[in-house]
Amino acid sequence: MINNKGFFTIPLVVFMLIFIGFTSYLFIISDKTSNYVHIGGTASNIFSVYQEAEKALFFIDKSAEYSVYKTLRNINLDFKTNCGKKDNYILLVLGEQTCFFDENLFNNNFNSVFNNYLSDYTASYDKIDINNLIYTLEFSDYGVIGRSKELLVLNRSNITYSVEPSFKVKLDFNIKEVFLDTHNKIKEIYLSCKSDKTCWEDKKIEGIIVQDNGKLFIIEVDTGHRFGLYDEKLVLRFGLNFETNPLFR
Repeated sequence: MINNKGFFTIPLVVFMLIFIGFTSYLFIISDKTSNYVHIGGTASNIFSVYQEAEKALFFIDKSAEYSVYKTLRNINLDFKTNCGKKDNYILLVLGEQTCFFDENLFNNNFNSVFNNYLSDYTASYDKIDINNLIYTLEFSDYGVIGRSKELLVLNRSNITYSVEPSFKVKLDFNIKEVFLDTHNKIKEIYLSCKSDKTCWEDKKIEGIIVQDNGKLFIIEVDTGHRFGLYDEKLVLRFGLNFETNPLFR
């Protein structure tokens, strides 16, 4: 009679070696900066913690994507300068005061608005607390990259796993360059015309619509770029309010 005990034992050992190797491989290939401490845990426990973290990171990725789209959709509502707002228009001039953008002001606005929207999404995730993470954004020709200032840490039994959350939201344009380039064209007109109404009326720049509402100029620009799941237009709206400018004529 053939003894089958060894027949079952060897495949079992091989299976466990493959499983342990596979879980180790998953940690190595992860594109997130992570580390873990394993004290007396089993390979299956490690894999379970890893899966839990990956689910949270996937939720963050999708939430970040929707938050970038929402920021672009509401950019004229949410972006602010020291000159304030007029309806859905970002004021660049108020009386004799100018409030033009630079890279820092753009970055501060986009980061603040984005993180507020992201927090609305991540607050609904009840598996792990991911709502306290704040992201710093970078802008490129391929979209938006975000990196968390804090680690996401999971403590489960004898296993501690930490990861630095990050994400990439694809766009076919650099939003910071598009915004600032459009803004700078309007700034050039202002520096040329200041409060001269006739000068403003004579300026014609392709793609920029200037409407004269008394002492308020409202400017609407279709950037030609689209974004999001529904291929939405990116339209920028600025205002120049000369109402309290005594030199306006």
